[in-house]
Amino acid sequence: MEDFYTKAAFCFFIAFGVVMGGALLAGVGSVFLWAPPKVKMLQVAGHLKIWRS
Repeated sequence: MEDFYTKAAFCFFIAFGVVMGGALLAGVGSVFLWAPPKVKMLQVAGHLKIWRS
């Protein structure tokens, strides 16, 4: 059972890193393009979501 929790934690943190990293890079890019970072970060994070809720 311990192996299951380890794999689940790795999957969670990988997915979390994908969403957070993509949103942060989109925010930095939007600053360079004179776009509102908050709006772009939320849009990208919504599109990168792996699990829909």
